Amino acid sequence: MEPSRVLAHGPISGHKKEKSCVTIFCAANATGTEKMALTFIHKYKTPRPMKNLNYKNLPVYYFWNKKSWMQVSIFNEVILKLNEKMRRKGRKIVLLLDNAPVHLILDETQEKLDSIVVKFLPPNTTTVLQPCDAGIIHSFKCHYKHLFVQNRINAYDNVQDGIVEELADYNIYDALQNSAEAWSMVSSQTISNCWKKTGILPPNNEDEDVFEDDFIFDEDM
Repeated sequence: MEPSRVLAHGPISGHKKEKSCVTIFCAANATGTEKMALTFIHKYKTPRPMKNLNYKNLPVYYFWNKKSWMQVSIFNEVILKLNEKMRRKGRKIVLLLDNAPVHLILDETQEKLDSIVVKFLPPNTTTVLQPCDAGIIHSFKCHYKHLFVQNRINAYDNVQDGIVEELADYNIYDALQNSAEAWSMVSSQTISNCWKKTGILPPNNEDEDVFEDDFIFDEDM
């Protein structure tokens, strides 16, 4: 992750900007008391730093494709995971979605949704009504950048202290772990405030429990 602005006015000799990317998909209820594990989409099925890992033990749902993009198949698998989780808890929720093209629920998926009622936000209202865009994603990114910088400081310190000879790379497993930790650091107060900012929640505190199980999804590259 390179800085977006620098003091230099020209290209830096011998330096190439990192171009790898991932897609992250997040969900949280209106009170911020529950956050679904992130969906983390990368380019490779088995990156070298994750070669011997059991993916079932990862703190995220890990998927892959050539462009690291969200796909209809991935989206439907994630929805079914959420439905299964709600079924085991004996709960039923309303799932709010924007109308992104990949948010297509297949017929075979719809038949299995016995614990989720899906509702779509009106077209072209994402920036206004989407709680994730109202500050949740921004908070996540801030926490992630803090963790990234701390990772790099620790890596440089290890070289300076003679613990290692070469500076350790920041790899995809580091990004995955820091993403999960950053998501856990987004506070319930922040999430609740973002929901309130959109006007989706009722103005009276007495009615807030009506939305306790409502979730909203968003994806960020």
